[in-house]
Amino acid sequence: MTTTDLESLRSIYAAWSEGKFWTFELFHYDVQTRWTTEVPDIESAHGVEGLGELFREWTSAWQTCRIEAEEFHEVGDHVVVFVTMFARGSGSAIDVKMKNAHVWTMRDGRAAAIRAYTDRERALREARDG
Repeated sequence: MTTTDLESLRSIYAAWSEGKFWTFELFHYDVQTRWTTEVPDIESAHGVEGLGELFREWTSAWQTCRIEAEEFHEVGDHVVVFVTMFARGSGSAIDVKMKNAHVWTMRDGRAAAIRAYTDRERALREARDG
């Protein structure tokens, strides 16, 4: 992982921590996105347009939402980021706090793939296994 890759990831999370999920200039046009099976109704997307649609669908459930990075772990060709999501439901106004993980593959300082997990240990295990 290069310094540029890590700087890009930190920039993505700086925006996401403010609820700004439209940081597509830091993603490759053909980015691969996959949410784990534990996240209902959202599976995968291809390309920046697919990622944008996925984010529109996902954020529509929330009145407010932000994701804060806690730890960055370099694992082979990947970076595993432990995150906490803070959100408030659109209709319910119920506050939600979830500990998750993202597994990133970077290419030339931009995100080539992101996989989201609700289980941090599983994220680390799958990043190690490739």
